[in-house]
Order: sequence, then structure tokens, then C-alpha cells
Amino acid sequence: MRQSAKRLLSMIFSLLLLVAAIIIFFNFSKPMYESVQTIKKEQVKLQNFINSQKSTIAQVQKLIDSYQSDLELQNDQKALQLSLPIDSEVASALIQLSGLTSLNPGSNLNLQSISISDVTPKASKPASNQVSAQLSNQETALVKPINKISFEVSVTGSYLNFKNFLKTLETNIRLFDVESVSLTPFGKLSSGLYNYSVRVVAYYQGRT
Repeated sequence: MRQSAKRLLSMIFSLLLLVAAIIIFFNFSKPMYESVQTIKKEQVKLQNFINSQKSTIAQVQKLIDSYQSDLELQNDQKALQLSLPIDSEVASALIQLSGLTSLNPGSNLNLQSISISDVTPKASKPASNQVSAQLSNQETALVKPINKISFEVSVTGSYLNFKNFLKTLETNIRLFDVESVSLTPFGKLSSGLYNYSVRVVAYYQGRT
């Protein structure tokens, strides 16, 4: 066989091998390529879903924050109304004062009487200044001109129990101030008991 014929056959064989290699490559790579494309599409869908969920969660969180903010404002308003009610609420003040005399376990502090000694319909400037200093700007905007009611509370008991009574007045939800205190011995001095007369002021918001 001539040398030229051998070269021709070699070229044809090489060409056939190249064609076969290309066919085999595409037969194996095409399914893998399609699989990769499918995976990429699923990843894109999954990422879009995640982004959508993140957006939804962010919106829900905003609603929750808004609700909590409104709830905190409502709680602040309720606390403010309990501390400084809209009306005088004399009956509520009497009940609170009566209850505060018996809050301490084993107390010997006995309530003798409670009476209303004074009702001031006009705003009390010192009280307004004192209360406003303890309130935030938002709360102050809610407070109307402050009025006051004075009560005369008469109790009998030991000095320790009376001191505890004064502490409970300080921490009571409704704002009470002690204006004056007087005491006289109850029975023998050795008994350690006294009659206490306390002038207590309760505040409330005046209607405009």
C-alpha cells in the first residue's frame, strides 16, 4: 500500500475517532448540563421564596412592633389614669386608703376613721410641678389641670406599723401625698401605741 493511502486512512480514522469522541461527549454532557440547569432554576426559585419569606417576616415584625408600641402606650395611659384619674373617684381613694392600713401582715394598725377634709376644684400649681417632673413629655401632654382632694385619716398602732403604712402610701398606684402628721399616746406610754392623724392629698385630672 502506498504511503499516501496510509496517510489518508490514518486521517480518516482520526476523524472518525474525533467524531465518536464528540458524540460521546455530548451524549454524556447534555443530561448533566440539563441537570445543572434544572438545579440552578430550583435554586433561583428557592432564593426567591426565601426572599419573599424574609419580606413577609419583616412586615409581620413591623406589625408586631407597632402593636407592642400601641400596647405600651395603652399601658402607659392606663397607668397614668390609675395614678391620676380623670375624675376625683373619691370612693376608690377611700377604699385604697382603708386597704393600705391593713397591708402589713400582723399589723396592729387599726383604722379609726377617714373623712374628706377639702376638695380643691382648681389646679394646684405645686402638685402640677411635682407630677410633671415625674412624667415623660408624652404623658404630660395627656395630663389635664390637676385638682386635689384632702383626706383626714385617723389610725391607731405602733410606730413601726405606721412607718410601713407611710411606705405603702409612697408606692401606691394612685398618687398620694402626706401633708401633715400628728400623734398622741394611746393608753400608757409603755404600750408603744399611738393615735395618728394624717392629712393625705390625692390628685386627679380636671376636666377642661
